[in-house]
Amino acid sequence: WSASPTSTMRQEGLSAASVAQITETVTNETGCSAEQIRVIEVKPGADAAGAVLGRDPAGAYPLMDERTTALYRARLAKIAAREGLSELECARRVLELAEAHANDAKRGHVGWWLLCEPLGRPGRRRTGLGWAAALALLTALISAALGLVSGGAWTALLSLLPVSALVKGALDAALLRALPPRLPPRMELADGVPREGRTLCVVSAVLAKPEDGPALAARLEEFRLASRDCGGELRFGLLCDLPEAASARLEGDDALIEAARGAVEGLNAKYGGGFYLLLRPRREAARDRVWRGYERKRGALLELARLCSGRENELEVLSGEASWLGGVKYILTLDADTRLLPGSARELIGAMLHPLNRAELDRELRRVSSGRGVIHPRIGVELEASERTLFSRTAAGPGGVDPYVSAGGEVWMDLTGCGGFAGKGILDVRALLECCSDLPENLVLSHDAVEGALLHGGYMSDCLLTDGFPAASAAFFKRSHRWTRGDWQNLAVLFRLRRRLRTADKLRLIDSARHSLVSPAAFAAVTLALLFRARASPRRASRRR
Repeated sequence: WSASPTSTMRQEGLSAASVAQITETVTNETGCSAEQIRVIEVKPGADAAGAVLGRDPAGAYPLMDERTTALYRARLAKIAAREGLSELECARRVLELAEAHANDAKRGHVGWWLLCEPLGRPGRRRTGLGWAAALALLTALISAALGLVSGGAWTALLSLLPVSALVKGALDAALLRALPPRLPPRMELADGVPREGRTLCVVSAVLAKPEDGPALAARLEEFRLASRDCGGELRFGLLCDLPEAASARLEGDDALIEAARGAVEGLNAKYGGGFYLLLRPRREAARDRVWRGYERKRGALLELARLCSGRENELEVLSGEASWLGGVKYILTLDADTRLLPGSARELIGAMLHPLNRAELDRELRRVSSGRGVIHPRIGVELEASERTLFSRTAAGPGGVDPYVSAGGEVWMDLTGCGGFAGKGILDVRALLECCSDLPENLVLSHDAVEGALLHGGYMSDCLLTDGFPAASAAFFKRSHRWTRGDWQNLAVLFRLRRRLRTADKLRLIDSARHSLVSPAAFAAVTLALLFRARASPRRASRRR
């Protein structure tokens, strides 16, 4: 270590100009002169514990990003303090454990013995049952108290669901203050996405009119420009369906397809390739008496996964290099109104490539047993969408990107490690096919929740995408109605898949259905209270007379 009269800690690789700028910032903020502030400059090799971890048998530690490295070092310090060891000695023990399991893809990485089994001791696993028990008990006690105060059992019953929402909010706030955000570890990918991380980013959409194809192609170009740091192993495509119809083909289908094909071919000509147009034919949905893409978005993603795995599928590659798709490992799925921010794709792919996040499958239960089959980012509201109408300004909250928020908590992820899936994120092709191909047909509207449970989804709160927001109340409530239908359909799926789902995922699906009942229950409670009060008032008046 060496000290110099500069401003802040300097690590290897920080330029003199950067040090000077930091010096000026600190002196301006603190009012101290540069001569009064002594700074520590980290010399190469001074971090002895980090050097030991850097000999990781899996070779991953030196290639991780700074946040993950900082997470490992913080966990190392915590374990060392608990065990009464120096950090250097603790790092050596971690390395010995990793070397003893060098043939294991996960246990051969030093991170396993820091995050999953600290120094060989199994980490504490939370199922969420304690949270559910506390929610049920507190809700019952408060509702019973309200019933006693009001003198009516109906008051207690009607207040159960509204009170549960208040109790849940309080419990969640307490947990988020007590638990640090659990962020998936990730690789840096400083040289771009490697061959083993080949990814296709697709926008799932319906070609309803000829203008849709060019508009969606423009969105793909925007995604490419925002992800130039990923290199050539990330490509972009439109995963399209034709609109619902009374027959397999309509007269205007060719115009829709040609408009989209021409726009994608234009991008390929402009950038030398890297863009795809994928289309599948309509199938007859006898139950609904229409022709449409099989299982909508879920079916389209499964067909794409089959295409990338070399299996039989019904997708037609109308534009793009079809042979390249055979090596795709991950699918980054987005919606037509989603914006992929700069660096987001690299963050998500880097997380999937980390050894601890590589999906391992339980063939018997057909679910991801270790690692992640899907990781999804935090979803914000697009600035333009949040300011479009008075309704959106009122209901959407602040839109755009908040530069002061880097990571946030999510109760299920922080408490149980099960982060779910919100429909936009990165999917492991093999895990998706093995775990989600046998879901009930035409019965799963909110398929992303079930997929997140089977794929052991992870939530990455420090990676942000923005999404659209309904401009009118009718569209907002139509979307809410669709989500509510999906939540209740998932209860039936939960019963059918009960052996395959973790306890935390079961509780999460049940809680989603409970949440959908809070608003109607609150409305019913207020309405009935007003009615009974109105009926009781004349009786009281007559008694007084």
